[in-house]
This record gives sequence, structure tokens and C-alpha cells, in this order.
Amino acid sequence: MSDEAETRARAQAYGLFSRLVMMGLDEDGLALVRQLEPLAAALPAEVDHDELAAEHHALFQMQVFPYESVYLDPTGHPGGPVSEAVADLYRRVGFGPKLGEVTADHLGVELGALSFLSSAEADAVRDGATEAVIRCQDAARELIARHLGTWLAPYAAAVAAEPKTFWSTVVELAIELVAGHVAALGLEPAEGDERSRAAELLDDPSTGIRQISEFLCSPVEAGALFTRGDLERVGRALSVPTGFGTRAQRMQVLLESAAQYDTLPKLCGALVDELETRRAHMSGLSPVLGGTWARRVESTQAMLRRLEGEAERLATAETTE
Repeated sequence: MSDEAETRARAQAYGLFSRLVMMGLDEDGLALVRQLEPLAAALPAEVDHDELAAEHHALFQMQVFPYESVYLDPTGHPGGPVSEAVADLYRRVGFGPKLGEVTADHLGVELGALSFLSSAEADAVRDGATEAVIRCQDAARELIARHLGTWLAPYAAAVAAEPKTFWSTVVELAIELVAGHVAALGLEPAEGDERSRAAELLDDPSTGIRQISEFLCSPVEAGALFTRGDLERVGRALSVPTGFGTRAQRMQVLLESAAQYDTLPKLCGALVDELETRRAHMSGLSPVLGGTWARRVESTQAMLRRLEGEAERLATAETTE
């Protein structure tokens, strides 16, 4: 039987993180945050709510998208079958979130579901309802093992690569909370599919810059998320334009421009370095959360190193199309 006080504290922590991710920080939330040392320490000396709101918008809505489907759907778009599967789990366990403008697979909603389940588990412990405790724990295991735990690694790594703010600390602490819950539930790393198309992508003579760009901007394929900010930063460092549009479109412009200006090998090296920071971060996470993501990143790094040597061929192929 789990400990009621510990389980209820976990429920409250999940609820706070869900609220912060979904809604930002208002005066009521600020009062709660000031009572929690790790979060309070991350606050700026002078709290400017407008600045915090702008940073919240930048991280969660503009750069590192907090949706399971972004990381697990090959299209890299939020919603779709991945979101529907999460919503189905919510229905089965009796969790009815008010989604508003987000889908069921949003980080804040999934954290809210774990808050709901942990609270129900604490109530069951209090009432001595052993079977109910087991049902709550089984539902939490399913939510983490099949959903939240399957995409936190690339998400956490992408957030860690962003400029440090109060909100990146929120994400770090939320992931620590999930990792502790994983240990309490006795979850073991799943045997995931370690195969990657990266090894065979360049073997196909029809592969061009567009296909490579789409691959690199699909986290489930490449193993990591390249944000718009990442691409702009790399482009500026190499004096190569990134253009506009989706991440894949920007990546394509970046690769095409690098090929045109004979800097494709340097760009490939820069992308390998970007991925190395992601791989290192993932390797430091709980194995249950890290899964096979770090190995996928290694496969993509190997592809990019090979692309460095084939830059001239690829550039020639693009100019003759």
C-alpha cells in the first residue's frame, strides 16, 4: 500500500506543474511557487508578470511544442491518432479535462491526468480500498509507459537547449517528478524499436535535400527536435539563411543555401554538435524516459557525418533538378 501523504503531495505537485505549463503564473500561482524552494529560487529577483508571460509563450507555443504527437507522429504535427489514443485513456479512467485550445496529448493535460490519478490513489489509501489503489497505479503506469514517458526525453532535451528561464526550470522539475513516480511504480524500460531510417536514407539515390529536411524535422525519425530558434541560430553562425515557413521548410532552405555556398559540410558538423547536446541530456535521464531516443540520435549523427562526405554530390543533384 502506498503512503497517503506522499501520494497526495505528488498529486498536488503534478497539479501545480500542470497549471504552470497550461496557464502561466498569476498572483495565486506566485504565492504557491514562493513556498517551494526549487521553484522560488528560479524566479527573477523582481517578478515581471508580462515578461514571464512572454517567456512562457515563447517556450511552450513558439519553440518547444509540448505535445506528445509532435514527437511520436511522423508528421511532427500536434493532434491526430496519438492525441486520440491519449483521450481514450482519459475516458477509461474517468478523467475529463477542459481542453480549450489544446489537445489531449499536451504536457499540461497529461500532468493533470497524473494529478487526478494520484489524488484518487491517495483517497483510496485513506479509505483502505486496496483494489482502487491498484487500479489507480495501473492507470498511472499506462499513462506514463504508453504516453508521457515515451516523449519526455526529446522534449526535455529541446527545452534544455533553450535559454535558461523560470519556465525551463518548471519543465526540469516536472520531469524529475515523473522520474520519481516511475521509480515508485516500479516501471522498467520498454523494449523499443531501435531501427532508424537514418542508416538507409542516403542509400536511396532519389533522396534529396527535401527528404533529408523532412527526416531531420521529424523527432520520431531523427530522435530529437530542431526548433525554429535552433535553425536560426545555426544559420546565423554560418551566415546561411533559413527562410520562413515550417521547421521542415526552414531546414530545407538552410541545407539548400549551405549547398549553394559550399558550406554544407560545416552545416552538417554544426547539426551533429546540436544533436550531441540532445543525446547527452537524454542519456542523463531515467532509462524509462530515455528509452531508445539517444540511440536514434546517434544514427542521425552518423547520417549527417556521411552527408558531409557526400555534400558535393548532393549539391550537384539539387542544382540539376
